[in-house]
Amino acid sequence: MVLAQIKERPTSAGHILNTGSAIAADIRRKNLDSFPYFVLYGLHGDLLVFGSIIPTASDPLMWLKRFGKDA
Repeated sequence: MVLAQIKERPTSAGHILNTGSAIAADIRRKNLDSFPYFVLYGLHGDLLVFGSIIPTASDPLMWLKRFGKDA
């Protein structure tokens, strides 16, 4: 369900913030409705790149490494 929502409207999910409150514009997170997890994904032109399904209790900045970003 959440993957279909992301595919249908990829820019509707929130941006993830990098340290210093800089926005990583091409990285977004979409919270799952039923579980305490979120999907971390990136936009690159017309491509969607899925990084992880992450527990919401973890620090999302550490996951930016999967996208080649420094937190």
